[in-house]
Amino acid sequence: MFGVIPFRRRSYDIDTFENEFESFIDMFFNDGFMASYNNMNMNSYSPIDIKENEDNYAVRASLPGVNKEDISLEYKNNNLIISAQRNAEKNNDNSNYMMRQRCSQQFTRSFHIDNVDEANIRARFVNNELQVILPKKYKTQVNSNRIKIE
Repeated sequence: MFGVIPFRRRSYDIDTFENEFESFIDMFFNDGFMASYNNMNMNSYSPIDIKENEDNYAVRASLPGVNKEDISLEYKNNNLIISAQRNAEKNNDNSNYMMRQRCSQQFTRSFHIDNVDEANIRARFVNNELQVILPKKYKTQVNSNRIKIE
C-alpha cells in the first residue's frame, strides 16, 4: 500500500490553533462590511508601465479612486517618485446611521531613470490614469554590430 496514511485525530497544538485563527480573521475581514476596505490596497491595484522610446520615457500609472489633487510627482536624483493618497468615506444621508466607515491609504513608488531632461517633464491625469513623459537629454542610438558565431 503505497501512499496510504492512517487518519488519526490529533490534539490541538499551537500551529493548528494559529492556522484556524488566521482562517477566522481572513473570513471576518474578507466578508461583508470589511471587504470594501480590503479591496482598496493601493499597491495591489496600481499597475505602472514604463516604456522607453527613442526620444523619451513614457510612464503610465493606473490610480483608480484617486483625485488629481492627491497625487505627488517628483523627479530628483535620477528617480521618478509617484505618491498618491486615497481617502474614502462611506456615508448614508440618513442622520440615524447604524455604521459609518472611513479609510485612508497612501501609495509611493520610485523608479530610477537616467538621461532625463528635467526641465521638460510633462504629466497629466486623465480617466484615473497618470501619464508622465520624461524626455531624454541625449537620444540613445542602438548600434548593433552583430557578430557572427562560428
